[in-house]
Amino acid sequence: TSASAGDSTGIFSKVDREYADALDIIGVHSYEAGYPSLDKFDEGISQYANPPEILQEKDKWQTEYCVGDRVETGKNFEMNTAQKEFKILSADIGWGGNNVWYHWAGYYSYYIPLADRVTEVSHAPKDGEIQFVTMTLGYGVGVEYYKNKTYDMLQMIFKNVPAGSVVKRVTLSDNCPEIVNECKHLTDVVAFENGNSSIVALTNDSEEDLSFEYSNLKGTTAKCYAIVNGISSIADIGTKKVVDGKVKVVIPKDSI
Repeated sequence: TSASAGDSTGIFSKVDREYADALDIIGVHSYEAGYPSLDKFDEGISQYANPPEILQEKDKWQTEYCVGDRVETGKNFEMNTAQKEFKILSADIGWGGNNVWYHWAGYYSYYIPLADRVTEVSHAPKDGEIQFVTMTLGYGVGVEYYKNKTYDMLQMIFKNVPAGSVVKRVTLSDNCPEIVNECKHLTDVVAFENGNSSIVALTNDSEEDLSFEYSNLKGTTAKCYAIVNGISSIADIGTKKVVDGKVKVVIPKDSI
């Protein structure tokens, strides 16, 4: 059971013991709709990260999010869409404390820029016909389906961060102003530990390559990948030796 328990004074303002005892989880969707400003959204995730004591033992589930048309088209719609969803996921897990994070949905017309959308569809699915295709762009008869950069980002995280992995926050040095790493609704970095492995995911949406030294890593080698503009799949940017838990990696501009 999950239910809404907030009003204009706060997202948990109406919670009492009877209400808390009726809940199995705290469920949330991470859309910005309904917030008068992004500052208020930052306040919302801060409250969500620190619920009342009577709710602190509850699992937190983010049960639906997709970027859809909630992104500025900018220089590259597909890359910007993937970066926006990553920033939401990073904040939800790294700061909001969600135990479960669901992407919705695999197929949605808003995964393509407005100018490229098919706006009239007269074809309806026939019996036994499947039109729901994993993470596609475009829709309608004769449209080519393919997996986009949001799919690439999610499958890299889901593949390398199985259930039971431990979320880790990342400490940045003071000379990293390009990377948002605090309790906000959009953040740029999140990390995980899974057995003897460390997984660090970071987005660089600046116009410059950024060089980082990662430390306190588990493992002996670091496999480095990037999702970048101009490449339809994940780019292997090298395997590096981890020395004393440290490795240096260059993060390409406008990438994840």
